[in-house]
Amino acid sequence: MVGEGEKMSDLHFLRPWWLAGIVVLVIAALIAHRRQSRDSEWFSVIDPKLAGALVHQHRGQRLLNRLNILWLLLTVGLIAMAGPSWHKQIPEGLREKAAVMVVFANGTSMYAGDVVPNRNRAAKAKIDALRQRLPQSSFGVIAWANTAHLVIPLTQNNEFFNLFMPPLEPDLMPVTPRPESALRAALALADEGSKNNGQPVNIVVVTDTLSSLDDAALRAFYTHFPALEVLVVGTKAGGALRFAPYNTFRPGTTQVPIAAFDALKQAGIPVLSMTTDDQDLNWLTDHIRNSVRQSQNESNRWRWQDSGYWLVLLMLPLAVMLFRRLSVAAVLFPLLLSTTFWAPQAKADWNHLWWTPDQLGQKAMNNKDYPAAATLYTDSYRKGRAYYLAKEYQNAAAAFHNVDSAEGNFYLANSLAQLQQYQAALHYYAQALQCDPTLLAAKTNAATVKAILEETQKKQGKRQRADNHTDFSFLKIEQQHAKTKNESPRSAKNMNDSELNNWMSDVDTSPKEMLKSLFILQSQGG
Repeated sequence: MVGEGEKMSDLHFLRPWWLAGIVVLVIAALIAHRRQSRDSEWFSVIDPKLAGALVHQHRGQRLLNRLNILWLLLTVGLIAMAGPSWHKQIPEGLREKAAVMVVFANGTSMYAGDVVPNRNRAAKAKIDALRQRLPQSSFGVIAWANTAHLVIPLTQNNEFFNLFMPPLEPDLMPVTPRPESALRAALALADEGSKNNGQPVNIVVVTDTLSSLDDAALRAFYTHFPALEVLVVGTKAGGALRFAPYNTFRPGTTQVPIAAFDALKQAGIPVLSMTTDDQDLNWLTDHIRNSVRQSQNESNRWRWQDSGYWLVLLMLPLAVMLFRRLSVAAVLFPLLLSTTFWAPQAKADWNHLWWTPDQLGQKAMNNKDYPAAATLYTDSYRKGRAYYLAKEYQNAAAAFHNVDSAEGNFYLANSLAQLQQYQAALHYYAQALQCDPTLLAAKTNAATVKAILEETQKKQGKRQRADNHTDFSFLKIEQQHAKTKNESPRSAKNMNDSELNNWMSDVDTSPKEMLKSLFILQSQGG
């Protein structure tokens, strides 16, 4: 059946040549009906004129004769054999796994109090609520006013996000001239951050202003990056500034240019004003999920789901109507039920008749029966994930050896690390990063494995296996970030994400002051 976020506009057939049989059936049905109407037994018993009248009178009843039901049953069967499909076989854990980059307007007009408590804080609360609705997704933030700055790179690290998002207020932004559209620069940063991400990326522009340059920037960007939404904050009337520092530069107006945003919407760009209820969150969530689905459907990584088996539900009543006398059905139906429910092997064979091995594997995966899923899957990637979740790391490594991609090397490295084969794990983390340099989880896990390896070598003078109490919870097949103990601060430019997080936690300053200093340096070209 059609699930949430799926569209029948994606309907196509995996084996369309079976549809040619429908043409043959139609021709055969027309010939048979013509012959049946001409050679009916009534014409040999009743006067032809009277028979013609009688046959015409009961034509409606003949629509459900055995021959017509047989044609319809065969037609539905041919459509099922053609393999109708409108969505791909996506592992449960990756169906809503996306990357959302928030392009956040942070000018002083965001202090306006026409939205409680003010636009800035209300918008940040919406972003936090959106993150809770998409827990499997990575989120990042770019702030812009007169200048544009990357505040939070794409991450699933809630601690990092919650550290730098709350203090993001307009008084952090540099007071510099605005020679061109800062929104254009912010969109360029978001576009750059979305390249080679490995996940479908959505860009959500949160703004209360739209200059002519910003308008042109949005329209131009949308032509090559349609996974874009605009959330408008504030009202047409505007409002006085609230919670703004006493020396805050006062904007010329706090009125939201509703007409300009309406023009954007009429041009086809998804635009919605922020609401006091969850309507805006529902809208954003649906748009992001649809974008993820479309991106996954366009990817060659996943196979299309054959949904022809659903047509069996239509074929069953037709088959019952075809055998109306029940002489055959009365014998076969109980026998079929008995073999289905009482013979386990027969039941398994019955399942394999209607479901592919990967579909049966996905059903087992959804039921968290990971060992069964691993034995059913034929796809190496899914088989490896199932073995990993079943903690059969040797089998998982063997399966991931057959997956030639960044994710395959990443998960292979995770499996080898669980087997305490650290050198091999580091090799495949490097292979994963070679395939996808933006795979931050590979950098994080590699640093952690390297730290464990160095620690064992330091203590024992040679490479030894870790004891049974070694904690491997940092290795997650869903690419969650790990935390490592950083012992030697290095240049932030050369640190991986985990080391950078720990380094920043040791800096004797507040996140707000750190961001403010960073923005000033960046605006000066530092």
